[in-house]
Amino acid sequence: MSSNVELSFIIPALNEEKNIGNTIHSIHKATGSQACEIIVCDNGSKDRTIEIAESLHATVIVDKFATIAGLRNAGVKNATGAVLVFIDADVQLAEDWLQNLELEIEKWPQDRLIVTGSTCLIPSTSSFVEKNWFAKLTRTATNYINSGHLIVSREMFEKIGGFDQTLKTAEDYDFCQRAKDSNGRLMEAQSLKAYHYGFPTTLWAFCSREAWHGREDFSSLRKFARSKTAITAALNITFLSLSLITYALTFNVFATLVFLFLSIILSLTLTGLKFGMDSPGKFLKTTICCELYLLSRAFSVFYRQTRPSQRE
Repeated sequence: MSSNVELSFIIPALNEEKNIGNTIHSIHKATGSQACEIIVCDNGSKDRTIEIAESLHATVIVDKFATIAGLRNAGVKNATGAVLVFIDADVQLAEDWLQNLELEIEKWPQDRLIVTGSTCLIPSTSSFVEKNWFAKLTRTATNYINSGHLIVSREMFEKIGGFDQTLKTAEDYDFCQRAKDSNGRLMEAQSLKAYHYGFPTTLWAFCSREAWHGREDFSSLRKFARSKTAITAALNITFLSLSLITYALTFNVFATLVFLFLSIILSLTLTGLKFGMDSPGKFLKTTICCELYLLSRAFSVFYRQTRPSQRE
């Protein structure tokens, strides 16, 4: 990477003492002698997150009341880099990350209106839900870059005014849509490997996470109408509810099974469309995760927890 291109890593964090040290160490390993800065945007941690980050020469900004989007924007205000790298506090970069970024930058458009990054990979030791849901996300086509590992030029960031800090979730999706509306290009780059050590490891944590992420889709009728996931989740819960109501009121087993069958077909279809076909056993496991995903997204309208527990 040419010497006039500097990297700014911006990491939102809240009580991440178990992860922040490994995350920062991975940045140092991946960047080597390349000039870069690491900015940890803390949301009011009560553990040793700040202490650990500062001991590893990261700049720490504290804002107890900001949304995650607000934390990222605050990080950029204190950053000097031409390339802004947003990663979560439980994400670790592969050692060849920088050399692959250099290759990707050569492909960037001349106006540098670009958003890139990649879907995070799972660790080598993984749970049922990590193997059968999150590991398969790297196969799927997407219309946005997840902010767990999102890279953007300063030109692109400044043109659209950064993240919408009024949003509590889905700020990365909104960011990418506004970038596209402003003639920006989304270029996912799976060569930029990053590993997420904060994926849910239990089904309950998975459901909690997805309920949290789905809240923004149900915050208004306009957002609901624009979200295929929210519409599918609502349709799925409708079929299941009709199945229960039909049985409770009429004891009509056939009608009950029809609605239940429609829900199953919906989950099978979404799994196939999202991940493609697999062996029957693996496909069934992913379909179970898909059904839980849809149910969690539907119940996000009732979700009131400030932030989900990612790992249990």
